[in-house]
Amino acid sequence: MVSSKEQIKPTTDIKIIKEQDDKKIIGVTRWGAFTNSIIELSNSEIDVLEIGGNDEIVVSVLLDEAQKMNFENMELLYESAVVTNTELKRLVYLLHVNELLPFVRYAKSNSIEVEHVFDY
Repeated sequence: MVSSKEQIKPTTDIKIIKEQDDKKIIGVTRWGAFTNSIIELSNSEIDVLEIGGNDEIVVSVLLDEAQKMNFENMELLYESAVVTNTELKRLVYLLHVNELLPFVRYAKSNSIEVEHVFDY
């Protein structure tokens, strides 16, 4: 469920299921399409209230070894090497779903790749 005063444009991977005032239940295709849709939704003024009845979500990002994440309200679950590129590291975070789109916006504005948003 999301909250937005803006109109959400349906796509092949984003469906509007129900709308009431500024709250909307949307359906998003799972797995890779889910990550891409979340990145796309981060371009709009939308607040995520819950995802599949959950209020927390796991997100992995890829960044240069020298880069730091300075986003508040997240918990680092683990860090791992990227075997295909030794100049990158993977960080996996747990965060509240209401922080998901701000987190994605932060990553994009700091040249950090959102690798995957885990969709339960």
